[in-house]
Formats: sequence, structure tokens, C-alpha cells
Amino acid sequence: MPYIVARLFGGLGNQLFIYAMARALAVRNGVPLKLDTESGFRNDRTYGRKYLLDQFNIQDSRASAAESFLFPGGEGVRREWRKANSMLPLDRRLYLTESASRFDPSVFNLRITRPLYLEGYWQTERYFDDQKDLLREELTCTVQPSDQARSEVDQILQCKNSVAVGVRRYQEVPDKNYFTILGPDYYNQALTHMAAEFEGVHFFIVSEDIEWCRQTLRVPFPHTFISHKPDDRKAFENLWVAGQCRHFIISNSSYHWWTAWLASAPDKRVLAPSIGLTNADWVPKTWEIFAPSDEVGRIMHTQPQTWC
Repeated sequence: MPYIVARLFGGLGNQLFIYAMARALAVRNGVPLKLDTESGFRNDRTYGRKYLLDQFNIQDSRASAAESFLFPGGEGVRREWRKANSMLPLDRRLYLTESASRFDPSVFNLRITRPLYLEGYWQTERYFDDQKDLLREELTCTVQPSDQARSEVDQILQCKNSVAVGVRRYQEVPDKNYFTILGPDYYNQALTHMAAEFEGVHFFIVSEDIEWCRQTLRVPFPHTFISHKPDDRKAFENLWVAGQCRHFIISNSSYHWWTAWLASAPDKRVLAPSIGLTNADWVPKTWEIFAPSDEVGRIMHTQPQTWC
């Protein structure tokens, strides 16, 4: 019987990308989706990430230990499967590892005729845009938010043009050279641009490093710093809080990507950075790529294939 097993790992943003890609592929093929919710977190000693999608209204069918390579010698078998399957034609693989630096249409169109294990980040909406209505329904929280989060949302809903500003500093990452960390110019110029575009803007700044934002960002506009929710199990709260805004300025973070994508405002404006992106199709076509320049607020409208 054909089915898909998706290996989950990383933080909430990565888990959402992995689920969305695998769920859409399963729906297109009419096959079940199983989630490997354990193997991707067992050796995550640096960050201590945990499976978090059980807080959402998803299809949460768990893969067995055997399907997740959780048996004596399983990681060795996994390595051999990765190597052997990488040499097979795509439609004959039993183990598919992401290899493209951008959207791969052959993966999107893949016909599932046998069990298939998926491993990758799949960070572009092009893998699941055809199932966006289903995913927006499934990726709603089933956990009640805290009183603090509700209070922050009440403030957002009172604003004419609320703008969520997602700031990612990667301060918990040991090797900072691995990431492109956006400096204050990106955020300050994007704030100025949004303020010039809309009347009555109020910025809601979301970050895991709020103190850096307070000390570094120049925000001469009405603004509020959203409280950081440090527990991983609370990660859904700021995703929900920021998602109530009308417009978005995001960093090169999968977490902040999802705050904008899941937001329901039909006329939302999203500014995304031009650097530090994981693949050439990371920014949806309806969003805008914003690049700081000597001319404050200059927008760079760039086709994805030119900046990969």
C-alpha cells in the first residue's frame, strides 16, 4: 500500500514547511501521510527542539518505530537508504532527500505508488499552494492562548493598519557564520517604507531578542514590543498574535514566514529580505522583496531566479 512518511525536525517554522509539503503531496496522490515525530529530534542537543505540531488541527498519524528507523542500527540503515536511493530515478525511490536549491516540479508532480520516506526542509509555498485552503484550516491552533497573548491581540485589532515586524537574531546559534543575520538597516528602512505607504500604522515587534530590538531599532512611529514566549510549547502563541496583523515585515526566518502566510487579511502587504534565504523560491510571488539602500524605502522587485 502506498503512503508517505515525513521526517519532522527543527523549530516550529521548519516543522510547518515539512508538514505542508508532505500533506499536499499526499492529498494530490490520495495516499495516507504518516509523521516521523521522533527521529529528527533525538540528536538535537544544540537546540533541544521538540515536536510541536500536535498543537494544531492537523492529520497527526504517527509513523511506527520501524518506519522511522528507530531500531538497533537504524541510523546506519538510513544512511545506506539515502545513498542507494539518490542513485535511483525519482519515481523508483523509497527514500527522498531534498537536493534542489529551489522548487523542484518533478517532486511536486511525483506519483506515489509505494511507501516513500521524505526528508528535507521544502521551504517554498510552491510545493503546497494548490492545497492552501486545506492547510490554512489544518494549521489552526487547538491550544488556548494565554491571557497575555489575548491582550496583545486585542491591541492589534484596535489598529487601522497593524504591521507585524518579525526580527530574528539567531542569538542561540553557536556558529553565527552559518546564518545571514539582518542588521538594523533592513528593519529601520522597511519600517519607514511601510509608514509612508499606509495611514495610521502601528508596528508590533516580535522577536526572541526583544532587548536588542529596544536598544537598536529606531522606531519613530507608534509601536509595541510583543512579549517573547520562551517555552517552545508556547511558540504557537506569537505565531497567532503576529498573524492577527494586517501587514508584515519579516526576517529570513521560517517562523516569521509562517506568521505572514497564515494571516487571513486579504489585502496584506508583506516585505521580505533579499538576502539570507534558504532557496530561490522562498519568497511567494505576491510578496515584495525589500533591499535596504541609500534611498530609504527603495523596493527591489526581483524575479526569484535572478537572486538565487
